[in-house]
Amino acid sequence: ASPNASNMKRFKELAKDAKDIPIITCDKAILPIEELVASCHREHNKQPLQMVVVDYVQLMTSRKRHHNREAEIAYITRNLKGLAKSLEIPVVVCAQLNDDGKARESRGILFDSDAFINIHEDYIDVEKNRAGPKGKVYLKMAGEYQKFTQSERPDEATQSNQGNCSR
Repeated sequence: ASPNASNMKRFKELAKDAKDIPIITCDKAILPIEELVASCHREHNKQPLQMVVVDYVQLMTSRKRHHNREAEIAYITRNLKGLAKSLEIPVVVCAQLNDDGKARESRGILFDSDAFINIHEDYIDVEKNRAGPKGKVYLKMAGEYQKFTQSERPDEATQSNQGNCSR
């Protein structure tokens, strides 16, 4: 069988298995962290959760007043870390950071996280990892398979003093 036929067969097998995985979504436009935490605890009491994913932490809010957005994001990330610890599950938090945001809003995210990973166009930068290696993983897109594979490091001269993660 061709690689595409083989991939399609494997995809169909995985899709069949995935249909039985319980996934709960919340697509509220505004979701206070306190509501998310309470909802996760309720759902966990019904059936234990395996993981929580927050797609865009900057869209979250808090019922508590804060003197600036940086303090509010720090409050939100502390609550997400508390959620992970109380339910003993991973909480994956996605954020979009620009250079200014990285210097401000990401401080709370970086401080509270066990791992902090920046995804760039051609590499992943593991800036913090309490349980393993830090460094950059360089990627190459295999378009025919719609997947990324690890590639060799680019010019060593431009990457001095950088770590390298392995799978």
